This record gives sequence, structure tokens and C-alpha cells, in this order.
Amino acid sequence: MTDFQQQALQLAAQQSSPDWLAELRASGADRWSSALWPTRKTEAWKYTPLLPLQHDNPSRWSTVDNCAWQEAIDPIAVDATRL
Repeated sequence: MTDFQQQALQLAAQQSSPDWLAELRASGADRWSSALWPTRKTEAWKYTPLLPLQHDNPSRWSTVDNCAWQEAIDPIAVDATRL
């Protein structure tokens, strides 16, 4: 596992969320931590350089307060009984 993956998993573990999302996040983190980092020989990633991602700091991705995420987005007001 790369440093990038370890930092991202540590950041994800610090996030607070509802129980259903925490379970989903933990499941995804387990799958991601066991996944191999793609290389240029992996066909889907052949022409995508991933080195810049490894040098980025994932802790800066979480700029919105976890408790205030609902205030950070505009809710969609749907006044309908059926879509």
C-alpha cells in the first residue's frame, strides 16, 4: 500500500457519518486497501499518470466541516407526490 492510500484511509477514518454510511465507508476502505495501485501496464490506466496523486495531500480534500455538509449544498425542493 502506498503512502497516498494510507493517508487517504486515515482521513476517511476520521470522518463522522451515519451508521449506514460508516459501514459502507469501512467496506470500501477494506476493499481499497487490498487493491493494487494501477500501473501503466494495467490497460484501463495505461495513459493516465498517477504520480501527481501520490504527491498530493489528501487531508486538504476535506475542507467542509463534517457536521455542516448539509449547509454546504443547496437542497433540491421537490413539491410532488410522484416523479
